[in-house]
Amino acid sequence: MTDAEISRAVALAIGWPEHTVFVHESPEPGCQVWPVDGTWRDFDYRSPDVALPLLRWLMVEHAHTATFTRHWDGGEKVFCVSEPATGVYPWSDTLELAIARAVIAVGRG
Repeated sequence: MTDAEISRAVALAIGWPEHTVFVHESPEPGCQVWPVDGTWRDFDYRSPDVALPLLRWLMVEHAHTATFTRHWDGGEKVFCVSEPATGVYPWSDTLELAIARAVIAVGRG
């Protein structure tokens, strides 16, 4: 999935109606949502304005935890957001992607 497609999946998972979420390729790939005020707004799962409130929602409402670690060989850094009852969601190379994957999983739940 592209970053724009991940953003779209996150928007749908948190309740944006499908007709209010738009992925575009020009001038550069991205995702926008159409709020009640009728103005298209950028929606990017990588933005702190999106990711941090979603992480708080996952932790407070769904008892998720965020984890940071390195592979045993000391290589790449990886992040995970997990839910105690069902286990760990896939490890990601950024915290924002780990949050997005957890939000999508909860939204499908």
